[in-house]
Amino acid sequence: MFMLPAQRRAKVQGEEVSWGKTPWLLLVGGGVALLCLTLGMLALHDGEPPWSLYTPPHMENGHIMPSEFSDPAESTLPPVQKK
Repeated sequence: MFMLPAQRRAKVQGEEVSWGKTPWLLLVGGGVALLCLTLGMLALHDGEPPWSLYTPPHMENGHIMPSEFSDPAESTLPPVQKK
């Protein structure tokens, strides 16, 4: 996408149209840096806190209750059914 406007502009101005003049190292480096920043922010700021308690989906009174995350201090676990 970077090259298309540059190629058109160079052709209109009568300059040499070349893919060799593209700053590939800068573009690839910027893309990798943006990818690392995005993945790092997603890992740090997404989801529930690591100490939260996960309750998987379960049946209550014939209804399927969805999964949820809760604070362990205020959580009541559903009874475990042993077979």
